[in-house]
Amino acid sequence: MKSDKLVAGLLVGVLAGAILGILVAPKIASAKRKMSGKKVDFADELKDKFDDLFESVSEKFKNVQKETSEFIEQEKQKIDELKKAVKTTK
Repeated sequence: MKSDKLVAGLLVGVLAGAILGILVAPKIASAKRKMSGKKVDFADELKDKFDDLFESVSEKFKNVQKETSEFIEQEKQKIDELKKAVKTTK
């Protein structure tokens, strides 16, 4: 008698769990898809911003590198002119 009640209770529990799982699972899956879509959108947006930042920094670095090279070249020319001036005064 006790085992019959136990088996009946287990079957009712399994059946109730299956029904709840079927009813609730699509809602949860839908919510997860919406959340994962937002995460993907956020990740794409973050990647785009990072790419823009990287491009901007790269461009500024190239400009600084060019200006530095030009400055060094001008200073070399000034040094060469000073060397020539010193040699002519000797």
